[in-house]
Amino acid sequence: MSCCDFGLLDGPGAGNDAPIRDFGATLHVRDAARALLSALTLPSGTYNLCRDGERVSNDRFTRAAAWHPAR
Repeated sequence: MSCCDFGLLDGPGAGNDAPIRDFGATLHVRDAARALLSALTLPSGTYNLCRDGERVSNDRFTRAAAWHPAR
């Protein structure tokens, strides 16, 4: 079973219209949905899901799932 650690979500329905970078890693809700679908096929492990270039690395997930956030 995989575990995904999400950055602070922003976008429709998230309570934040834009990224709030003061709180650490961020991720748009649409990218989060796409990432969850990608995670269903991955080997067990823990993966960080956030925008590229954040304080937290998403390298392991982007390599394993060939996924990159669009926003």
